[in-house]
Amino acid sequence: MTGRRVPIKALTFNVFHDYPLCRHIDHRLAILEDELAAEAPDVALLQEVSVSRTHGHLPERLVEGLRNRGLEYGLAYAPANGSVAEGGNFEEGSAILSRWPIAETKVRRLAADHVLKRESHGYSYEEYRIAVRATVVIEPGLSIDVFGAHVTDVAPGDGVSPRRLQIEDLARFVAERPSHRVPAIVGGDFNARPEAEEIAWLRRNGFYDLCTGREPGHTNDANDRDLEHPIDTANQRIDYLFVADAEESQLQVGAARLFLAKPAEVAPGRVLWASDHSGILAELELRL
Repeated sequence: MTGRRVPIKALTFNVFHDYPLCRHIDHRLAILEDELAAEAPDVALLQEVSVSRTHGHLPERLVEGLRNRGLEYGLAYAPANGSVAEGGNFEEGSAILSRWPIAETKVRRLAADHVLKRESHGYSYEEYRIAVRATVVIEPGLSIDVFGAHVTDVAPGDGVSPRRLQIEDLARFVAERPSHRVPAIVGGDFNARPEAEEIAWLRRNGFYDLCTGREPGHTNDANDRDLEHPIDTANQRIDYLFVADAEESQLQVGAARLFLAKPAEVAPGRVLWASDHSGILAELELRL
């Protein structure tokens, strides 16, 4: 260890692309920007953040909006489904925002050899889930790897759990990181509750859930959140922040709480949730 103590404020948040309806997407992005500006996290892991011909490049819009507020962030973004660059009208993917310089990025299509077939709004498609890595430079000679992941909600079938396959592949991706001698930050939407076997498997394999001992509450409604309803109906936590491969002496967790767990008032008597998820925000210290 270098003896360096690194305080980190990290968050994960599923932005909810809501394709093909894309309801209130600009208003919801503004709510997210406001909350990011208020919290000023060191790293933010975002899932289901979209790029479209109608609403533009939401990750870049977010970074520009924060820059106009005096907050500088580097951006790593990768599409998961759809492709505007190939002539499509819409794509969704994952992004990492970092206040530290991003030296390198890499994208992994999770369990790519196990193709998932999905149906939505009357059409069939192949679904891809990804993890994005950003190697961030805290200071010269000291880097850490940050991973944002979005794992499938497809149920097991024919003796195979697509979610388990993707989570095991994510663990391999984390193990292959450049800064492998330093713990990694890993987070995202895992579509599995804390008691799920997939989450237990991660814990057994060196992933420490930053909400351990301080369960913050639910992040998602299994029956879908009404974006314009004032009462939160969330009934499950499926969003996580982990530290991977940290010895007990290297990690101290100060707080772990919900992020964007209330709707914003957008007009008198009218509210709007930023997403169908609430996020997780954690404050920790890594001793490197």
